[in-house]
Amino acid sequence: MINARAETVHEKPSYRRAFAARRCILPADGYYEWVTGSQERELEVEGRKKRPRKQPYFVLPADGSVFAMAGIYEFWRDRTLPDDHPGAWWVTCSVITTEAETSPLAVAPAEGPYALADIHPRMPLMLTPDRWDAWLDPARTDTDDLRELLAPPPAGLMRAYPVSTAVSNVRNNGPELLKELEGPKRAHSSDMAEITELIETDAGTARITWHKARKASLVLAVSHGAGGGIEARDLQALARVLPGHGVTVALVEQPWRVAGKKVAPAPKTLDVGWRGLWPAVAKAGLPVIAGGRSAGARGACRTATELGAAAVLALSFPLHPPGKPEKSRADELLGAGVPTLVVQGGNDPFGKPEEFPNGSYELVEVPYGDHGFAVPKRAPLGQEQALAIITDRVVEWTASLG
Repeated sequence: MINARAETVHEKPSYRRAFAARRCILPADGYYEWVTGSQERELEVEGRKKRPRKQPYFVLPADGSVFAMAGIYEFWRDRTLPDDHPGAWWVTCSVITTEAETSPLAVAPAEGPYALADIHPRMPLMLTPDRWDAWLDPARTDTDDLRELLAPPPAGLMRAYPVSTAVSNVRNNGPELLKELEGPKRAHSSDMAEITELIETDAGTARITWHKARKASLVLAVSHGAGGGIEARDLQALARVLPGHGVTVALVEQPWRVAGKKVAPAPKTLDVGWRGLWPAVAKAGLPVIAGGRSAGARGACRTATELGAAAVLALSFPLHPPGKPEKSRADELLGAGVPTLVVQGGNDPFGKPEEFPNGSYELVEVPYGDHGFAVPKRAPLGQEQALAIITDRVVEWTASLG
């Protein structure tokens, strides 16, 4: 078994003893992963191609360093061989994997994946140097203590580039398999105006990740929901696309998230944090769109008029708790008092588009989308198409505000 999931490695019978007592580090320059192209995927779904062609990518640290993958190892006795046989004992290892990052790669191909999650849903769990000693310490056996070491590393450290399909054949081996295929590249994140800023508020320290347009006419300040962070697929898609259309995007992490807490505070506390960071997003003197997804959309609506927002962008507005339409939050949406665009998944359990009341806002449906705008694999449109519905409409809407 090559891979062990970080979420369950401590409890799976095949791994739990090794996790407690036999941990290792696997150094690597990078690793290969294969991506099925969108056209190839369509053929596969239609049953017209049994073995779709896949494009291999080499994933590596953007700074060219060697990274450390968390691993476990085990000894196995081959019962078919005598005790004195040199092959009587096997030593095997497994790489521990975690959910792949959805934030942008440090360097991404011009045509291809923007994030590691676009390449594969899992990735090796990379241990930062400050955790190496603790991970390798045989005296550490408490599983809860060890699981804390399996936190993913900071996002945006990796790059990926396409390589020859020759790597897909195990008979091939050589430095040519690492050669990057010719083609234009996207700019490195340091060449794109991306800056992280910490803001002190009465609710704690907030964090803004700026994706700046070269000639901005608007600012979109957009926050996450109560169940996730700015790595959400819709927020990342907007951060990639809007700066090219003259809109600077400020991805806002609320103080509770920055502090590492797992449960969001009450709405009043969320609003305190949002008010406290507002001067930072408005300091350029440009019109500011207050935005958010889920709980963040509610806060944007509640405070829009008070803060002087030019408009509100509400992504996955939680019209009601799942299964409880009688507990409507429509008053927050209807009370925004500024031009408002709602983007809602067609299967959002927090409120389907047809459940929304009449009002002066605009509503765009993402067909088949859930609360996170994920679409089923069998849906007529793919995930990239679903995100394009969001970004295309927001681009049009922001242009109309100008």
